[in-house]
Amino acid sequence: MNESNESINQEDYESDEFFEDDYEIDNDCDPSSSSQEKKPDKKDLGSVRNTSKLTPQLKGLMGEANLRFARGEIETAEQMCLEVIRQQPKAWEPYLTLSQIYETKDLSKCKGYLTIATYLNPGNNSSWFRLAEMTIEEGNKKEALALLTKCLRHNKNNLEVHYKRLELAQELGDQNMVIKFQEHLIAKLPEDRHEEIIQIASNIAKVYYNDKKYLKALNVLQIPFKRVPQSITLHHLNMMLELLLLTEKYAQCLDIFVYFCSFTFEIDVQEDESIVINDYTMPDDISIDLKTKFVICAIKLKCIDVANKIIDKIVAEEDVEIVGDLYLDICEALIAENRHEMALKLFIPLKKSKNYSLAAVLLKYSECLAVCGMKEQAVDGYYEVIKLAPQHIEVLCPLAELLLDLNKEKEALEVMSYQATDRLNVGVLILRLKILKRIRHLDEFWSCLELLMSRHCIVFRHISEIRTILTGGKALDKYQRVQKIREFRNDTVEVIPNKNTVCIMEPEVEVEIALIKELLQFAMDIKDYANMEKFGLMALSSRKFEKYYEELSHITLLACLFNGDYHHGYYLVRDFVIKYPKNNYFWNLFKAQNDTRMHKFIYRFQQKPLESEACDILEANADFYFGNDNSALKFFMGEFRATKSPYLSFILGIILLRMGTTKKNTSQDLKMQLTEMTTYLFLFYRNCRSNMAKQEVFYNLGRMYSQLGIMYLAVEYYKKVLGVENELLKKYPETLCLRYEAAYNLHLIYKKTNPNEARNVLIKYLTI
Repeated sequence: MNESNESINQEDYESDEFFEDDYEIDNDCDPSSSSQEKKPDKKDLGSVRNTSKLTPQLKGLMGEANLRFARGEIETAEQMCLEVIRQQPKAWEPYLTLSQIYETKDLSKCKGYLTIATYLNPGNNSSWFRLAEMTIEEGNKKEALALLTKCLRHNKNNLEVHYKRLELAQELGDQNMVIKFQEHLIAKLPEDRHEEIIQIASNIAKVYYNDKKYLKALNVLQIPFKRVPQSITLHHLNMMLELLLLTEKYAQCLDIFVYFCSFTFEIDVQEDESIVINDYTMPDDISIDLKTKFVICAIKLKCIDVANKIIDKIVAEEDVEIVGDLYLDICEALIAENRHEMALKLFIPLKKSKNYSLAAVLLKYSECLAVCGMKEQAVDGYYEVIKLAPQHIEVLCPLAELLLDLNKEKEALEVMSYQATDRLNVGVLILRLKILKRIRHLDEFWSCLELLMSRHCIVFRHISEIRTILTGGKALDKYQRVQKIREFRNDTVEVIPNKNTVCIMEPEVEVEIALIKELLQFAMDIKDYANMEKFGLMALSSRKFEKYYEELSHITLLACLFNGDYHHGYYLVRDFVIKYPKNNYFWNLFKAQNDTRMHKFIYRFQQKPLESEACDILEANADFYFGNDNSALKFFMGEFRATKSPYLSFILGIILLRMGTTKKNTSQDLKMQLTEMTTYLFLFYRNCRSNMAKQEVFYNLGRMYSQLGIMYLAVEYYKKVLGVENELLKKYPETLCLRYEAAYNLHLIYKKTNPNEARNVLIKYLTI
């Protein structure tokens, strides 16, 4: 029985109902509008509800049992109680008497019977309290808390139980529970104990305030404002107003000023529910703290004219050396509302004061100057901050940006050269990179970028180390492989030099990867492909950038291609074509690598079950390139029949043209057939191309007829090339226009038969 009781109470303790609020807080701070409280129930621990289920006969038997127990006839009393239980098992009286009988004999049975009696008659507060005491004696304070909580559900106003529960929570050391029980207590304390109500509410509000739970602190502090408004002091007014400002309850702030500070207002409520203060009356003897809170409230309500008048009075009448902290509170409110010019009114006396001319104040002052466009004065202010607090290196970034805006690049660079000896300021380093990029100090720029990336990237010292990161695997495995290589070479330099350096102002991964991609793009723009490849490979070794490995691999692949490093580019592009076998873009990059390993890879790739059309095309192109015309012709002819592609008709035409002009012992009939087929394929190629490709088509047809020896047609098509004009050629003349090539070929044809015309073509189209 005792074990089941413990189980029930423990479950109750851990349930959400254990912290169920037994009071309500009215958010209205007006004490005059508070509703009358209900009359409290009896607070006597012995108060018992009349919940007896005994019939008159059983009541008589129960009375006889109690009488026998009082006379010392224990066994007879016990038998009578058991008989009552047999006839009415839900009656609580016999269990209570049995618990009293066993109190001196067996505490376990005593507690069991008392538990049953208590749950059958939950309105008996003395039973709950006695049961809780027995549980405490057993050392189970958590179960006792649950029992006292159940007691309070049936009699919420029992202060002794509230205090006992609070005492147990304090002994257990559970701060959250203590605060919650204190909230319950102050809601039930009578109003004549106003000092205790205010003291407890203030303590709870301070705890919530320190934890930045401002709304909870406000709800608790509203209890004494509602219940005992006559006992509220200036300290509590300041606390309440600060919480209302923090939770943006500005209308309630005005209510507090009216009810507790004797303010009067003339206000308008706009359609968007915003409040406009048209006029106000403020007592002359109002304290500076409350005056400051009113100014901040007016600023938040965007009643700037009202706030401005009071600010002028504060500056004129109040000593900044005494109330400088209140000046700062108003400044912060103005800055939050983008009223930096008004904030300068208060910052100027703060800067001139002895007590408040500190680095933190000067920093905010300089920020205000910068926003107001007074950049020279802001620069002087930032320099003064650095002088007062050299460790305050966060100032360097905005100072350098201001110097750049003033076109003082060298000064900005000097400012950003500062680094603390024991830590690396990543934010400063990034801004320094941007400055170096802007003023084109490239050598120092690349060194700075290497320092930035060396926090988590491998700095390569030998070509064999690069190969380790291009062979797949996780970044940690790559790091370990490079470490083994250095150990083999007796190289003691750290693989990641600044891995263990203390860094501050670390950017988010997304921000840093965006910066790295921007700087790699910058390297491409200035055609420094060597550094683009170097830092791309470094980025591939980073554990921090593993999520962006594929994107960085693509950028590094392009860097290798532009830098002519086909050896390392092959490893990167090979991974792409294996992963995306149907992506023609990567196959084109694969072909562009021009590496001797390409043909071996294609042969191995073709042996796999996965078919790749691009792989077959590359093999056919290789056959065509090396003169294996029959194999190339077989493949391209099948593809042409299936797709009717103009590109394939052009390739087939070239193959047939080469077969007809290069092979010996070819019969005249076969040559005629090859010529007809070639002409058909090139005409098909011409008809399938768009109007924007006319120049290319005419040029290829001119070359074809020139190769066949039909010079009059070659001349005609070369002349057509010279006459083609379209927007695409005007936009990309250096890459798409074939006019110079056509003119040169035309002059070669004329050179044999008409030298004068050849000379005219050179003068007209090819003279620089």
